[in-house]
Amino acid sequence: MNLRKLAVVAVLIASVAAWADMYRLRDVKRLDSNIYKASGGLIIKTRYCYHYAYGEDAVYDDEDRKIIWKDGDSPCDVEGIYR
Repeated sequence: MNLRKLAVVAVLIASVAAWADMYRLRDVKRLDSNIYKASGGLIIKTRYCYHYAYGEDAVYDDEDRKIIWKDGDSPCDVEGIYR
């Protein structure tokens, strides 16, 4: 029975770790071509991104290095994130 509990705990930890590479971006605004600013002063440089964000929320996927927009628009490749 202890082995079964250990297996359940391992699965739970693995599922939590899978979400660790996703970060919420709040109030994202487009400043210029391929330059966005999020709350907290984060500056995001993208590549070939044509999304016009005017204060919307998004998610940053660190594993794929993409911004995923809440409105379902195409994700954008990220070159870098700066403070």
